[in-house]
Amino acid sequence: MVVAETALGLANAVFTPVAPPKSAFVCAYIPVMIPGGGLQIGVLADPASSRILAAGLLSGGPEDELSEGDIADAIGEIANMVAGTAKAARATTSTVVTLGLPLIVHGWVGSNDRTEIECASASIGGATLTIVVLQSRQPLI
Repeated sequence: MVVAETALGLANAVFTPVAPPKSAFVCAYIPVMIPGGGLQIGVLADPASSRILAAGLLSGGPEDELSEGDIADAIGEIANMVAGTAKAARATTSTVVTLGLPLIVHGWVGSNDRTEIECASASIGGATLTIVVLQSRQPLI
């Protein structure tokens, strides 16, 4: 997670398990496909935190004007970093792990009785970042 540690200051971040948020967030989800199944890795931040994270990633300050597109791109890039770390951790010479394209959502993607969800949050430079993992309870065909 060297890229994420460097770009976001995650080296000292402590992630704590949390309940899934139910309010509006800026989210980016990345599909992670592995043999026999797959999952979605999401990165969520409330509007204020997403601006702080985007400014930090884009080497700007909190006073810089950022468009909604800039913020969405930054949250998507953070999701790519997190998913890339998960891919590196799961991939072996015999296991192929493939990442999809980020899906940006303004709101919340919920789970149902066929999916498991785990969330963890950390404070980073005055922003709260939540990582979500959604996974099917049933094997994919």
